[in-house]
Amino acid sequence: MGLLLKDTSGFMVFPAVVLLVLGSPHRTSSASHSLSLMATFISGETPFPELTLAVTVNNVPVEYYDNNIKKVVSRRHWRANNTVEDTDRQYFVVENVHRSMKSQTHNLRKRFNHTNGICISQKFAACTLEGDSLSQFFLRDAYEGEETRTYDILEQRYDPHVPELMWTKLKMEAKKLTYINVYQPLCLKLLRQYLQQDKNVLMRRERPRVRVTQKRDPGTGGAQVCCLATGFFPRHINMTLLRDGQPVPEQDLTGGEVLPNGDGTFQMRKSLSLSEQQLREKHQYTCTVTHMDRKEDFGLEPEDHPDVILITVLVVTVVIVLVVAVFLCWRRQTSPPDPCQTSDPVRYTAAQKTEQSDSTSISSSS
Repeated sequence: MGLLLKDTSGFMVFPAVVLLVLGSPHRTSSASHSLSLMATFISGETPFPELTLAVTVNNVPVEYYDNNIKKVVSRRHWRANNTVEDTDRQYFVVENVHRSMKSQTHNLRKRFNHTNGICISQKFAACTLEGDSLSQFFLRDAYEGEETRTYDILEQRYDPHVPELMWTKLKMEAKKLTYINVYQPLCLKLLRQYLQQDKNVLMRRERPRVRVTQKRDPGTGGAQVCCLATGFFPRHINMTLLRDGQPVPEQDLTGGEVLPNGDGTFQMRKSLSLSEQQLREKHQYTCTVTHMDRKEDFGLEPEDHPDVILITVLVVTVVIVLVVAVFLCWRRQTSPPDPCQTSDPVRYTAAQKTEQSDSTSISSSS
């Protein structure tokens, strides 16, 4: 199986299954906060750890573990005392997750006859706090990029997608007690603890800066319309590109991933390629962005519209020519007179003319 793995500062990125984590329906409002756990288990020979686990608060990494280092380490690099507290319960969770994912992956490999090569399982769990009450507590599992089960702990809805993950009534009751009495208090305790200790980082709010641009493609005669939102935090954002007020189908767009900026904020970009014919149709393109329950509409920036750019250049050119002409006229009127150009011509008097005539007569007589 062809699988690209890469290491990004201690976080393993697995393209085949990353959709589960990044595409989770887990959403928070501006008044809510969430703690999430993301675990990846690799079955097969690779240079990477068998188990990788990361904990985030409001999508900011706070803890990391893998079974090579066998230690829970902090990712709160902004703290002077960058240590992990209450590690006994963290290791209890790590051991249970490792054991559960190893058994689950083994059973699924047998079911799908994956006897050789590398196989990957992934788990995503989260609890969400709104005010003082728990509004979400769920988990989702995937194997080889396909969702295998979901479990809403608060609603007690368990949905396995393969028979190997079915629970008996007795096991369902045991799991319920474990999640309600162990995992739920731990999730809430850690979430409140992190929010209290690092509220300036974890509870920051940054509105997105949004631009909608259109750039021509000289090679095709078409253009590309792009909606860019950047500088926002937290990372949850919805972006819709519209044509004449109607949403453009997602399959016609490129981009759409939420990416990190260097300052801890995030960015998202969606682009639409236009043919020369579509460009001539003069459609109206706008972008709608919703962040922290605030929805805003943005239109195409005038300076990026080709016709407006041409008009702007012409106007600026005319203004510059007029300014230069006015300056030259003013300079000519206010500059001092040139002595060489303003001296009066030589004027001859009558005596001079008579003397000149006499001289001419004498010359003739001679």
